[in-house]
Amino acid sequence: MSAYRMTSHSSTGVSPNYAMFGRETRLPATLIAMPPEKTIELNIPYNVKLRDAMRDAHARVRHASHVSAKTMID
Repeated sequence: MSAYRMTSHSSTGVSPNYAMFGRETRLPATLIAMPPEKTIELNIPYNVKLRDAMRDAHARVRHASHVSAKTMID
C-alpha cells in the first residue's frame, strides 16, 4: 500500500499522500532512525506553510480532475 500511496496518479497528477497531507511521506528507511531528542515546537510559519501546501495539493488535484473529466466528455 505504501508504494501505491507514494505514486503519482495520471488522473490527479499527484500522489494520494500529497493530496491528503500536502507533502510526500518519508521512506521506511528514514523512519528507522531515532527521532531527535529535542522536540520542535510548531509555530505560525509552519502552519502557514502546511496550509499553503494543502491548498496547492488540492488545487492541483482539482485541475487535473477537471482536465481528465473534460477529456472523457470530448
